[in-house]
Amino acid sequence: MTNIQILVNSGRLKKVEDILSNFDLVADMLKEDVTRTLAKAGIVATSIDDYYTAATRIIKENLSKKRHLGGIKRLLSCSDIEAGLKILLSKLRGYTHNQMIKDRKYSVTWWKKRWRNEVETMDTMHDPLELLLQEEEKREERQRKKQAKEKEIEKYREMVANGEIKASKTGCGHTQLCFSFK
Repeated sequence: MTNIQILVNSGRLKKVEDILSNFDLVADMLKEDVTRTLAKAGIVATSIDDYYTAATRIIKENLSKKRHLGGIKRLLSCSDIEAGLKILLSKLRGYTHNQMIKDRKYSVTWWKKRWRNEVETMDTMHDPLELLLQEEEKREERQRKKQAKEKEIEKYREMVANGEIKASKTGCGHTQLCFSFK
């Protein structure tokens, strides 16, 4: 039996206005359900109390000041107490999750998750000198490939200069090489 069912069956809350007048009690009762739904979605935190407290404070402010918001309008216009509690549970869950995200946004774990595939791992099983030699070989290989590419481009430039190939620009700005038959 969830806490929503307990609150509905208790008979203490008959209208949505009763939820608003006993907001702290209702929010405290729904805390377990919020924790359970967040855990079911795979969203866990070591100290959910801080996030939940901030979420309840924000919702309480919204109920008193920002009655134009969609979720608050739905809660206030609701006639069924169970539906009202479900809306409140949804708002509490969402605001708690938002507080967790806001707090974690620029933490080390957030950056690791964001850039996890772009960090090279370091090989500690081999000799450091051997690793340096391998890096040097890779650098030399890249240099050789770059020189070969430049040599190929130079060959085409000479052919253009000799008139063997004609270079022309296409409409989109690309260079086209065409054989010249004189």
